[in-house]
Amino acid sequence: MKNLFAKVSRNPISLAGVVITTISAIIFLTLFAIELVGFSGGPYMGIMAFLIVPAFFVGGLVLIPFGIWRARRKAKLAAEKGEEPESFDFTNQLAPDPMWHSTHFTRACGERW
Repeated sequence: MKNLFAKVSRNPISLAGVVITTISAIIFLTLFAIELVGFSGGPYMGIMAFLIVPAFFVGGLVLIPFGIWRARRKAKLAAEKGEEPESFDFTNQLAPDPMWHSTHFTRACGERW
C-alpha cells in the first residue's frame, strides 16, 4: 500500500487523477443524496449527476495508472541515458526562514518591533 501511495503521489498526472476522482465522487454522492431526498432539479440535474460527474470520475481513474506508466517510462529512459530520474516531491520545497521578519526589521530600523 505504501508503495502504491508513493507511485501515485510522486507524479503530477496521477495526483491530478486522484484529486479529480475524489472531487467527482463527493459531488456524485451529494447529488445522489439530493435526488434520493426527493428534490427534483429537472432533467439537467439528472444529466449532471448520472452522466457528466461519473465521466469525470472514470477520467480521473484512467489518469492514475497513466501517470504511473508515464513516470515509469521516463525513469527507464533516464536510466538508459545515465541521468537521475525526475520526481515530483513535496519535501523539496524551500521553507521560508522563520527569523527573516524579525532580523530584517531589526537591521533596517535599528530597533526591534
